Amino acid sequence: MPFVRSNDITVHYDFAGPRDAPVVVLANSLGANMHMWDDQINALARKHRVLRYDMRGHGLTDTTPGDEPAAGSIEQLGGDVIALAKALGVNRFSFMGLSIGGLIGQYVGARHRERIDRLVLCATASRMGTPEIWDARLEEIERGGVEAIVDATMGRWFTQHTHADRPDLVRGFANMVRRTPKAGYLAGARAVRDADMRHSALGIEARTLVVAGAHDPTATPQLAAELRDGIPGARLEVLHSAAHMVNAEQPVAFNEAVLRFLEAA
Repeated sequence: MPFVRSNDITVHYDFAGPRDAPVVVLANSLGANMHMWDDQINALARKHRVLRYDMRGHGLTDTTPGDEPAAGSIEQLGGDVIALAKALGVNRFSFMGLSIGGLIGQYVGARHRERIDRLVLCATASRMGTPEIWDARLEEIERGGVEAIVDATMGRWFTQHTHADRPDLVRGFANMVRRTPKAGYLAGARAVRDADMRHSALGIEARTLVVAGAHDPTATPQLAAELRDGIPGARLEVLHSAAHMVNAEQPVAFNEAVLRFLEAA
C-alpha cells in the first residue's frame, strides 16, 4: 500500500503495468477513490504504466492540513498531480480524469503542456453545474453529513437499468461516497463550484478524447460536445446506456474507446 509525501499531504497511490511503459495517470471523481478505476486496470496495464491515486481529501489521502473546512480549488488539485508525478520521478504522462478529475485534467493540460502526452476527459465539462446547485449541496452536507447526498448521487451516477440489474455495483459506489471524509467532499465540491475552465481549455495542446454517457444528467453530451469544440482537434465518444460513472457502467465499451485513443499513432 504505497504512500508518498508531496505538496504538503501524504498521498495514497498505486502503480500497475510494465515499468518501462508510457505512464497514464488516473484521477477519481468527487466522492470516490482510486478503486473507481478497477475495471480499467487490467486493460490499461498491458501496455501502460498506470498510476492511480486518491485525490486530496478522498480515500487514504490527507485532507488539507490545518484547515478543516478546506476551501479547495482546481488549481490546488492540479498542483497535487504535478507534485505527485515529480515525487515519483514521472516526467511526462497521459492523464485520464472523470468529473472533477476531468476538470483537473483540463487544468494540467493547459498549465503544464510540457508534461502531458494525451488527455482523456470523462463525464466532465468546462463548467459543471451552477453556484446555486453546489451551494445547496454544500448546505445539505453541512446539515446531514455526506450520507445525506448518497442516494441522489447514485441517481446521477447510474442509469435506472444499472440500478435494477447491478445493485451490488451501485451499493459499492454508494459506500465510496458515504465513507468520503466530510471535509474532503466539501473541499472538492467547492472546487467544482468555483471552476470555470472555458478559457483555460483553449490552452490545451495535447491530443484529447472526451468521453460522455448518453444519459449523464450532470456532464451532458451537449456539454461534452462544447468541451470538445473548445479543444483543438479533440474527439468525442458518447457511450449509450451510461450515465455519469461511465467507466464503471460500460467498462468494455469504455476501455475499447480509451485504448484506441491512447494507442493510436
